[in-house]
Amino acid sequence: MQRSADRATPAFSLALFALMLGCILWLTALGAGLYGRLAASRSANDQVRATLGYLVTRVRSSDAAGAVRVEEGPEGDMLILADRESGYETRIYLSDGWLVEQLCAADAATDPAAAQPVAQAESFSAQWARSTLLRVTVDGKTADAALRSAGGGAA
Repeated sequence: MQRSADRATPAFSLALFALMLGCILWLTALGAGLYGRLAASRSANDQVRATLGYLVTRVRSSDAAGAVRVEEGPEGDMLILADRESGYETRIYLSDGWLVEQLCAADAATDPAAAQPVAQAESFSAQWARSTLLRVTVDGKTADAALRSAGGGAA
């Protein structure tokens, strides 16, 4: 009787080992998938934050009375940063899934083919919260750029 019990013990041990090994492999795969999704989410968030930081810096560097405007662009809002001394302006707008920047003469037509890509983006908007506070939004994330010039940029 003891011999049949001895034979069952290795089979039971092997089955228990296989079950534990399967659980460890399943948990490892689950953790790897979760880590991949978290890393992708963090990367996308970092890109949007960098884009917003870039936009706020560009707006603040153009801080002069009436130099910052928001107009209608090819796919929504277009942020215009004018340099009155040179007669040129920088236009930032959404085009074919990209936030682009175009440097051109103030009287030139907007041409997405002549624009440089800034970052991939699904949505972009710029609006005046107050006469000296511009709110920019990229892919649902928002940043504010406070202007110090008298009269801000709002018309």
